[in-house]
Amino acid sequence: MPNQINRDIYILSSKVKDPIDYVRLTNDIPIVFTFRDYDIPSGSAAQVYVQKPSGKAVYDTAAISGNVVTVTVTDQMFAELGVSDLQIRLTQGDEKLVSFSQPVRVHPNYTEGDAQQSQNGGGFFDDADKTLQEVTEAAQTANQAAENANDAAQTANEAAENVGESIQTEVGNYFDKNPIQLDDPVLDGNTLKFIISTTPSLDNTTLKFIAGSSPSATLEQDVTNLKTFARQFDDKTLYTT
Repeated sequence: MPNQINRDIYILSSKVKDPIDYVRLTNDIPIVFTFRDYDIPSGSAAQVYVQKPSGKAVYDTAAISGNVVTVTVTDQMFAELGVSDLQIRLTQGDEKLVSFSQPVRVHPNYTEGDAQQSQNGGGFFDDADKTLQEVTEAAQTANQAAENANDAAQTANEAAENVGESIQTEVGNYFDKNPIQLDDPVLDGNTLKFIISTTPSLDNTTLKFIAGSSPSATLEQDVTNLKTFARQFDDKTLYTT
């Protein structure tokens, strides 16, 4: 039959064995043993025993059909490079029978990195998948960081614009409440009378007044001068005509 390895087993004499070739850490191909000089009693149970080059051993059950025993290979059966010894054990009640040793030559599996330790479960493709996943995650993290940086820059720009607008608003509010008089005031009793008033505009950090008005300096100095000037008339009523 296809997709299986076939070997004959002789119980009454040890004949020259045809070694089985198997690739390390693979399990797709079953091994089928046909007993040629011994009839397997009905109701018997079969086990497979594999001793690895390191001396470690693996036991597992096997299927019986007439005089044929089928071994389903597991990953650990042939996990070590070199020659392993395989035997079939038949039991029925207290009766036991063990076949002569069948050599299995375990060949390198380069897709698994040809690791010497039988406990290694991963290999080249697993490592490659892991590396690809790490690179993908790093790229996603970098893209997210770039998006966050762009968002932060946009937020900073908006904040700067809002600060500028807030300053302009506050300056306008101040001079709405404290208009600049272009002509010298005339004291009428406790009241100062002015002819014309104006409100300066804010250009960056500089207050600009219309022609003929003064002063025109930086915002900080203008505000200081204006506050000093205004405090001189705290007890007087200011209005314009």
